[in-house]
Amino acid sequence: MKLGDVLEAHEQSLEAFGGLPGISNMDNILGAIGRPYHGYHRMIHSKAAALLHGLATSHGFNDANKRTAWLTMEVLCSNSGYELTILEGDRIDDLVVDVVTGDVTQDELEQWIMARLNKVA
Repeated sequence: MKLGDVLEAHEQSLEAFGGLPGISNMDNILGAIGRPYHGYHRMIHSKAAALLHGLATSHGFNDANKRTAWLTMEVLCSNSGYELTILEGDRIDDLVVDVVTGDVTQDELEQWIMARLNKVA
């Protein structure tokens, strides 16, 4: 995952839903986007969960951290040849909020993603 991809996802989130632009801590953003590649997260669902968890909880942007985390995670999946199938009743906003509050752990997030991840033909 490239920093440019994350910054673009942040801009798209702000354009679509509004919010306060700007970066509050670049080191937190860089740490979050490097997290999936530290060697602990070998499978795509694990990388995706690490990226979403890292960006959503590190608060590297002034606003839209959760939205940026979701969009960036989708880019990672897409760039890796996968797509997420969102099920009826899935509440993405609630899921990401629960990640930030700690009500959903990274391991639980991995399982959630794995259950919805499909290889694109």
